[in-house]
Amino acid sequence: MDDIYSRAKEYAFKLLTFRPRTKKEIEDKLAGKNYPTEIIRQIVQMLENYNLVNDEEFAELWIRDRCKVRSYGRWRIKHELALKGIDRALIDEQVNRLISDEEEFEMARRLVEKKRKTGRLNKRKVYAFLRRRGFPKEIVNHLLAEYGWEEAENPCE
Repeated sequence: MDDIYSRAKEYAFKLLTFRPRTKKEIEDKLAGKNYPTEIIRQIVQMLENYNLVNDEEFAELWIRDRCKVRSYGRWRIKHELALKGIDRALIDEQVNRLISDEEEFEMARRLVEKKRKTGRLNKRKVYAFLRRRGFPKEIVNHLLAEYGWEEAENPCE
């Protein structure tokens, strides 16, 4: 049993050398290698005790990266974090703490400006692009109006 624990621990450490992981990611990876549930629980507990797995810190890093590097809106970030097994209450708390309404609006505006500079400012495409990036309809419609398109339920008109 000690040999299995050692191999599982080594595998978990290896996973953490590539990038930070959530508790669920570690659990899923270890379960995928068919390690016993009790060993997985012990490994995850040990990693949390040494602060090597911390969902709160992971969420903060993820949000900052997705805003700064990829310019994603709240909805997309929340969705990605939920897929990684982060608790919904923690997601909402971190997103609301780290992304203001004004910052989200400015991120969306910068993306529209970038599209405008490339000459690809088509109402339907801009609407779809911003929605895929996770921006709410209210922000998207406001920006469409700012660029001379009326707000519409159906942006394809």
